[in-house]
Amino acid sequence: MSEEAGESRPGGFPGWIARGRLDVGGGVAAGRCTVSPNPMSSSGDSLHGAPGTYALLLELEGPAEVRVGRLGWIRFDSPFYLYFGSAFGPGGLGARLKHHLQPARRAHWHVDYLREVTRVRGVWHTRDPERLECTWAEAASKLRDGRLVPCFGCSDCRCRSHLLAIDRLPSVPTFRRQLHALRRGCGSIRRLRRPCPW
Repeated sequence: MSEEAGESRPGGFPGWIARGRLDVGGGVAAGRCTVSPNPMSSSGDSLHGAPGTYALLLELEGPAEVRVGRLGWIRFDSPFYLYFGSAFGPGGLGARLKHHLQPARRAHWHVDYLREVTRVRGVWHTRDPERLECTWAEAASKLRDGRLVPCFGCSDCRCRSHLLAIDRLPSVPTFRRQLHALRRGCGSIRRLRRPCPW
């Protein structure tokens, strides 16, 4: 199945992603946007400790009002959401994605509150020493039918939001085109596709 054909179902991701099992291994080809059908390289590279940017593709289980920390109550009623973040602390992308894919014992980020009423339909990531979450969020805001959720996930930057409400999840190539229109040399975008042992 081609990447574009993946648009026939939300995000084109298999059912195991919705059940919260993802592989956080993978090598990345630097310097250009590429899509990998399998992020685990033959050498078994891991995202543990690797810095980078990621997008969570979330499906809302049903309309809900959620108290999101200091933002207060927010009404969520779009079928899908794209959340953009970066991981530059201990454990890198591997630790951050593992956190997001498991129920949070205590909410730390805005998205932890949203995760209580959503399921993960997919994850995109790039291993890159530069924080690209603001660029990714800006590119996503230009997607057709996309609407930013004001102030969500951007308390440490000047962005309007790092959360996009959308009626249909885009494919990687569609998002990549928006990203390239905004900025060339954005790095590699990979989809996490294989189950992991967590």
